Amino acid sequence: MPKTKPSEQEARSRETICNFLDAMNRAGYDRHSVCRIMGVERNTFYRRKRDPGSFTLAEIWAMEKACGCKISIPFERKME
Repeated sequence: MPKTKPSEQEARSRETICNFLDAMNRAGYDRHSVCRIMGVERNTFYRRKRDPGSFTLAEIWAMEKACGCKISIPFERKME
């Protein structure tokens, strides 16, 4: 039976990647520029796109600073 609704983790991962790609397009950066801004190799860049959980804070902050917009998603605290 196929899943009809993605898990919360999958939804946050998709939203993060959408924010990242949108910021990249708005700022007019290509993948080579983004790799240089983030300080990573091309293979690492593609790995990060496939698995957004592997982004480091330094990479996200570098992109946010270069693009001038918010990429990361604030995680909410669960009420106990």
